[in-house]
Amino acid sequence: MPTKINQDNLKKVAAALSNAGLSGNSLVLALAQVAHETGGFNNAKITTHNNASGITFINNPKKQPNATRGNPLPEAPKYNYAKFATLNDWAKDYLRLVGNNLKKSTDTAQFALRLADQKYYEVSPRYPNAIKNYSAGLSNWYAKLQKTIPTTTISIIPLAIVAISLYLLFR
Repeated sequence: MPTKINQDNLKKVAAALSNAGLSGNSLVLALAQVAHETGGFNNAKITTHNNASGITFINNPKKQPNATRGNPLPEAPKYNYAKFATLNDWAKDYLRLVGNNLKKSTDTAQFALRLADQKYYEVSPRYPNAIKNYSAGLSNWYAKLQKTIPTTTISIIPLAIVAISLYLLFR
């Protein structure tokens, strides 16, 4: 897992999530998940597909507006990644998928459990440590992001100012 965070992609993803209505701890949890899914915001699909979390294409314009069929999933080629018109479109779909679990979670362990219950990732005899491993990954990135993004800035300042602050902080 790369330890270096791609600051440009972090700024873009944070702005999209802020525009979608996330702030405070929910925003940092979401960013930790994206960092976990993309190896520190280093996955090219963030920019090539405007897809920061590997969301699959469902071919349903009502649920997934502004999404088209992207590249096939390497582990399941009959399915494809979604390719969104913008990162803001991705953020809205991301919240459609995990928003309730995200907003109800207070820490990374709780969020990992809620995602497992949602079947966001596979928990089975084949992966007996899936929840533990996913939770550890989220915790690792959450800690790194807390050092990178001042959490007091995220929790106190209104959403529009958060996006501006993140931009100024990392430019």
